[in-house]
Amino acid sequence: MSPLRFGLPIQRLEVVDGDTLKATVVLDEYVRLVGIDAPEMRVERERPAALVVAAAAKRWIIRQDYVSCNPVGYDKFGHRVLCVVNGSEGRDLATWLLVERLVRHYDGARKDDWPQDELDRIAARASEFDT
Repeated sequence: MSPLRFGLPIQRLEVVDGDTLKATVVLDEYVRLVGIDAPEMRVERERPAALVVAAAAKRWIIRQDYVSCNPVGYDKFGHRVLCVVNGSEGRDLATWLLVERLVRHYDGARKDDWPQDELDRIAARASEFDT
């Protein structure tokens, strides 16, 4: 199980005073964005759309002055940490991807296959994200 189960793993800890600590926290963990489903790289027919979504997410991250990953739990299998990834522009990454219609809402239930017309619509936006 991930070390996030009981909090973030601390690599180095320094006591500043009685109520202040300086902690160096390192996270080497796969995380899933809360509430969305995106086309998968490992599914051949979804790959062109997945490349566009990945490029869009990278562009969003680069545009931010800062990005934070706020863990909220685990996926339904207990393997991946669920995170809300916030940026300095005030909107989280998952919400931005939903507004851009690059992903779909996901509530943890069984996922349906992506319709080909949706994959084609997403893949057609490649030039917007330099893929």
